[in-house]
Amino acid sequence: FYLRLKNKAMLLLSLFVLYLAYILYHYTQPNRSVPKNIDLGKSLNIAVIGAGTSGLGAAKWFKQFNHKVTVYEKSPTFGGIWSNTYPGSSLQSYGDEYQYSDFTIDDLMKEHPKAEMILEYLEAYANRFDIMDNIVFDAAVVKLKELKGETVNDSKWIVQYEQKDEVVSSQVYDFVLIANGQFSNKVNIPSIPGMDTFEGEIVHTRHIEDMSLLDDRNVVVVGLGKSAIDIATFGARDHNSNVHMVFRSSRWIIPMYIMGLHFRFLLFMKATTDFVPSFYQNARQKLLFKIPGLVNGFWTMIGFLIKKTTKIPSDHPLYPEASYFYQEARSAIASANLDFFEYINDNTIKCEKSEIEEFLPERRVLLKNGKIIDGDIVVFGTGVQNGSSASILPDEYNHLQEDDGIYLYRHLIHPELSNIGFVGYNHSFIHMVGVELGCLWHLSKIHGFINPSHKEMMDSLQEERLWKKEHNFFEPARGNSVDIKFNHHHEQLLKDIGISNTRKPLLLDYFMRYGSLDYKNVVHEFLKQINYK
Repeated sequence: FYLRLKNKAMLLLSLFVLYLAYILYHYTQPNRSVPKNIDLGKSLNIAVIGAGTSGLGAAKWFKQFNHKVTVYEKSPTFGGIWSNTYPGSSLQSYGDEYQYSDFTIDDLMKEHPKAEMILEYLEAYANRFDIMDNIVFDAAVVKLKELKGETVNDSKWIVQYEQKDEVVSSQVYDFVLIANGQFSNKVNIPSIPGMDTFEGEIVHTRHIEDMSLLDDRNVVVVGLGKSAIDIATFGARDHNSNVHMVFRSSRWIIPMYIMGLHFRFLLFMKATTDFVPSFYQNARQKLLFKIPGLVNGFWTMIGFLIKKTTKIPSDHPLYPEASYFYQEARSAIASANLDFFEYINDNTIKCEKSEIEEFLPERRVLLKNGKIIDGDIVVFGTGVQNGSSASILPDEYNHLQEDDGIYLYRHLIHPELSNIGFVGYNHSFIHMVGVELGCLWHLSKIHGFINPSHKEMMDSLQEERLWKKEHNFFEPARGNSVDIKFNHHHEQLLKDIGISNTRKPLLLDYFMRYGSLDYKNVVHEFLKQINYK
């Protein structure tokens, strides 16, 4: 017992020392100054589609590099999904990982900030970099019209958007950045017999405006993503709801704390993400995967810790079907507070691994497993419809759209599209870093510092496409998902640009979590790389 206690104390002390070193390193590293306006000899007329986290980031970066930017936003405000979500919605990552690397407000973006705090942060960012005047609000882009040039790389674009029930054609743009995100499609509420005559309420999580509609009611929550878990937890904890969760298949859910340690410390460091199977692997990762039993043994250990934390018995409907946690690495992966698992285990939240077969009279629903449950309100936490927001492309490019998204080279461009780029189609737990590195990659290509051939891009794109279809579970955004493989993706982009992926000194780089601050000097490093004066 003494030895076990001593070893645990040494482990905690080691973690504390590493964390202290990490904090000291970050807060003693200077912000390398870069020019407010960077002129690389070319100024393009740029259209950005969407004013969410990806669109705002794209606008800032391209303005900084002396391009003329116009942002088209379909809603009357900025913020993307954060301006159109349910009360109480919050970030499942830590706030300091959801900040742009060169603009931090730690007091606002701490722990797991709620939607209104994220919107306040985005407004401060937009004001700091004078983005608001570049945004055309209430401008829903319906189509991009291509003006083909003399060569396949010379296309220009007209943005056709709907404003006040009238389709308006914009000016001509040299380059278009599609930044409307993989979650901007219409919500997904499946068509089920009996819906039209159902006496209760049917609503999607995104359309909930007041949580009091859960008060003292029989609530059926359909789905097992972040929004479904939130609504079930809110109902059971705050609104005296009798909650049933209905889902087709069970999956790994990340507990917010794993054996007392926040999951980001365990899952966001290279020492963990190196064990995640990925299309892109560096030499270190290739070596790990050659050692028999090592990778699966590692994930068996992680799975043990998660199961030990959640305490869900093996015969419970929520017990994960996949053998290893990494198999659930996709956009739909969700984390949950520990009270969610308490409600699951004491049956406050009841679970049915099934689907709704039919809506019945008297506020009941029939499940495909034959059970009938009461439902004053049925809440669908079933995400958005299949397909990509890239449907705004001309019809001749419809073949690029698949049922699991649009596949892109580096998650940023498609070789068949001239002067079109994508931002935010590399969604992960530290999304802002993907936005910023993606923008830097686009800028590097536009200004001629990287120039992959058409064949190189198509070959890589197809290889990754086939890899994902074989190794990743299906989801509508499978083609765009980076999820917990963000370290692999970011290294790939930095390698293309010519910047080191080693962002921290010595062992800290491998054993401490990665976040936005690790990339705060990438512009300085890029300008040094290209000998900018």
